[in-house]
Amino acid sequence: MDADSGTERFHRYIDSFAEASEDIMRGQYPDLRSRPWYDTADFPFAVYLEENYDAIRAELLALDPCGFRQAHNRIDRSGDWDVIFLYERGYRHDENCNVCPVVMTGIDNYSAMRTVAGLAYLSRLRPGAHIRPHSGPTNMRLRCHLGITVPQGDCAIRVGEEIRRWQEGGCIVFDDYFEHEAWNHTKNDRTVLVVDLWHPELSAAEVALLNGLHEYAYSYAGELNRYWAR
Repeated sequence: MDADSGTERFHRYIDSFAEASEDIMRGQYPDLRSRPWYDTADFPFAVYLEENYDAIRAELLALDPCGFRQAHNRIDRSGDWDVIFLYERGYRHDENCNVCPVVMTGIDNYSAMRTVAGLAYLSRLRPGAHIRPHSGPTNMRLRCHLGITVPQGDCAIRVGEEIRRWQEGGCIVFDDYFEHEAWNHTKNDRTVLVVDLWHPELSAAEVALLNGLHEYAYSYAGELNRYWAR
């Protein structure tokens, strides 16, 4: 898609805000083809993570374990699931990013989503935990997992109708707008690096425009919070 086509599609997306819709947050971007799973070889970011796995693993496992906190409370689960954030919906956690230079080189130089629609974090699924079926908020992104510590046994993720296992040092890329769930029915922790990526069918012009839109929303929300606090 050329830049002009991307701009036209973005304008159609913006026009949708003037219409009544159950999708209040406008998570559905028009005309993006979707499928549950993607080939990791098609994503330079995933290739970078796999090529630099040893250094990335060392950085992430050196993070202060006291930095883990409970993951998204609105997602139904049994057992413990906790995370350490690098990027959290537009906010950069400097204390964690600054000690992970190899990870951050990949995030800063490839198609990572660092706006309010995206996340980057270390995810730890404790023994016996099960994240029940749910769907992500938008089709604008794909989600990349890099396996850091993966126990043997019944520890896997389902996206759509297909179940896959993580592999230490290997990436998986999927569309979390599809229903998905994950579980760790073993006696050891499962940890993966999770980074959201822009959907590959978005043009460079669209990504720039969406970045600007998300930055505006993030800044405006901050101003509202400060106003209400006063």
